[in-house]
Amino acid sequence: LFAIMEDPELQLDMLRLVHAEHDARFHLPVRVGEVMHLRGKLTHLEQKSRGLLVEAKLMGFVDNQVAVKARTSFYIRGQMVAPVGTGKRSLPVRVEGAGPPSHVRTWRVAADQSRQYAEASLDRNPIHLDAAVARAGGLPDVILHGLCTMAMTGRTVLDAVGNGDPLRLRRLGLRWARPVLNGSALSTRIWAGDPGDDGVALIKFDVVDSSGEQVVKLGIAEVGP
Repeated sequence: LFAIMEDPELQLDMLRLVHAEHDARFHLPVRVGEVMHLRGKLTHLEQKSRGLLVEAKLMGFVDNQVAVKARTSFYIRGQMVAPVGTGKRSLPVRVEGAGPPSHVRTWRVAADQSRQYAEASLDRNPIHLDAAVARAGGLPDVILHGLCTMAMTGRTVLDAVGNGDPLRLRRLGLRWARPVLNGSALSTRIWAGDPGDDGVALIKFDVVDSSGEQVVKLGIAEVGP
């Protein structure tokens, strides 16, 4: 993933890059201490009216077996490198939950969460660490990594519908709607479906901030028995 984002031919402006969507399917559990070999493929570039959309496919292997497959996209705000296009997107179509949610889980981001995640993930993009750099990139302050928001959201979904068991998570996908700041109070709203014949339940979710604005939308999870 870093190899794609930092490809010199793409010349992506990392200070204006934000995660747009991510949709991952988990085929094997990944345990602490295991070595994962990663492969990535750039699948789509599309010039939007306000920036550049970049999409990729990712695969992770443990002991030569596929552990995870993912489709991901990034948006580089304000980067204009080509005429505005309307290319066909590769990410799966998802829909919002309807009606009252079956579960709501409220949680708070730690005041130094972006720094903690930067050290754990080795993603030290300064927009997550330096307020002055973040503001120079057009952001209100240091923002949380999108994948950190995704991981913490996935935990709340599993706690609500999967007894907190990560081995039951088969799929997790979402679209980020706006940046999350350190210290934010957030609520995950969950619409849980009934298990199918295979025992896997389809779950829809979103995340809203304390003012009710969506920070995550079009969330989907598949939770096994």
